[in-house]
Amino acid sequence: MFRNSAHTPMFEESDKFMNIIQGDVLQGKTEFAESTDILKIWMNDENQNVSEEYYDQYIIDIAKKLHSQKTMVNILKQED
Repeated sequence: MFRNSAHTPMFEESDKFMNIIQGDVLQGKTEFAESTDILKIWMNDENQNVSEEYYDQYIIDIAKKLHSQKTMVNILKQED
């Protein structure tokens, strides 16, 4: 379901996330724990580091969309 998305499996696929972390621990991998990157996303079945601003434009676009919807509701209410 989230195979090619930019969402973290930590919340959407918690069992998968735990399997990955446990597998890494058993194999002695420590990249995830040692990474100093602030934001990580799950994309194409792997953890990827992205900039802190990665979701900024998406959040701005959603806020604008919600604002325009609210404005439209207010306009429609005034017409009643």
